[in-house]
Amino acid sequence: MGLSKIGSRAWECWQEIPQHFPFVMLDAFVVMPDHVHGVLWIDKRREHQSSVRTQDFVSLQINGNYKNHFGPQ
Repeated sequence: MGLSKIGSRAWECWQEIPQHFPFVMLDAFVVMPDHVHGVLWIDKRREHQSSVRTQDFVSLQINGNYKNHFGPQ
């Protein structure tokens, strides 16, 4: 199947994820006509092996409350 322009862009963005999040390893990915499916692996231990640092959004607090109601994970 040939990808549309937006499908091609979705594929490019998928490929760029590890550049922004070094602890993420990509697995299967497929572009569907109106959505995408992707499997990725998250291994926060890998973050310490990289010079790229990312924000821990799960732990952000707003007015003393965690933004994510599940709290730090």
